[in-house]
Amino acid sequence: MLGNLLENALKYTPGGGKVLLHVKHPAEQTAVLRVSDTGPGIPEDEIPDLFDRFCRGTEAHDHQADGSGLGLSLANKLAELHGGSIEVESELGMGSTFSVRLPVQAPEAEPVDRARDEDSVEARADASVTPDENGELEWGRAHPETRRDAASNGAAPAESSPTLLVVEDNAETGTYLRGQLSDVYHVLEAQDGAEALDWVQAASPDLVLSDVMMPGMDGVELCRRVKSDDALCDVPVLLLTAKAGEDAEVEGLDAGADAYVEKPFSMETLRARIRSVLDRREALRGQYGQEVVMRPTDISVTPEQEAFYEEARAVVEAHIDESGFTVEQFASEMSVSRSTLRRRLKEATGQTPAEFVRHLRLKRAAQLLREDAHLRVYQVADAVGYESPDHFSRLFRDQFDASPSKYPE
Repeated sequence: MLGNLLENALKYTPGGGKVLLHVKHPAEQTAVLRVSDTGPGIPEDEIPDLFDRFCRGTEAHDHQADGSGLGLSLANKLAELHGGSIEVESELGMGSTFSVRLPVQAPEAEPVDRARDEDSVEARADASVTPDENGELEWGRAHPETRRDAASNGAAPAESSPTLLVVEDNAETGTYLRGQLSDVYHVLEAQDGAEALDWVQAASPDLVLSDVMMPGMDGVELCRRVKSDDALCDVPVLLLTAKAGEDAEVEGLDAGADAYVEKPFSMETLRARIRSVLDRREALRGQYGQEVVMRPTDISVTPEQEAFYEEARAVVEAHIDESGFTVEQFASEMSVSRSTLRRRLKEATGQTPAEFVRHLRLKRAAQLLREDAHLRVYQVADAVGYESPDHFSRLFRDQFDASPSKYPE
């Protein structure tokens, strides 16, 4: 609580001003901690909303101060969890005072079991405050710092759920986002752009949700790096920022961001935006998958992906009659690793490289059979890289619900 209150006071108090912390010893089993500053003060009409999540006052926007809008909400909730409260007194031009009132436990009547007490302290130290499914903060759920993928609110996502990479240097915002999203998505976390770029390269998440203002590599630069890398450019990037204005949004979109959300935002809005980006991506996958099946020589793709998929189609068609053509050779001729080839084809078509090759071969076989009804099955099989006519016939039948000898009827 004090960390948040002092941080806010120091942030908005100009040079030469003062920030005071006063701790009053309880006279009636209630401790009072006051944080006062000589800053600009808070407008009276903004005070009732100060403890709402993502609320940022006029001064925050006027000074373009970095912040999550979660600090006061967190401090207030912590005070309530301790049976206390936070009160605000402020006057424009004169500063503000935040008073935290906390009940103090009466002395123990019996000797304390110090070993048990130390265990209890350690247990409390291992616990953290995380939001529940309604966005409220809940005490007592463990959050090991090393854990990157956690269902903080107690509901684990399905194994097939999309993976989100949350990039946020503010611990409170990171905790909040993880708690709100990890019931539906697998959530990975990074604290800056450089760490996030490593995660994108290693884990290939389904979406990157990144703050814009971060030390070192910020969110815009991270987005630019992802979108300019042929092996990563298919990964959607959604930017979060407290910077208001059209220029900030244009900057993010120019870097290739798929969506842009300004703080403060409601979680419902963010969830909807994430779903929208993922749904568009899934629809694109379906389109690619259908077009790969229907027209192996005419794959329609978005501009930034066109070169990659045209090259993939050309490579396969150049080797379409070679039974020994392998995924390793495919990847080598595409100048990418096998894992990168698999990821990019899977994202666009829902197919692995082997499935991609098989569909192109079978579609070419169907084309040959339509163009020349006198071709024998073994001739078509050989022409599309299958040594065994029986194996070819089984695959063809699975694809077209008809044997090669009776296609087209």
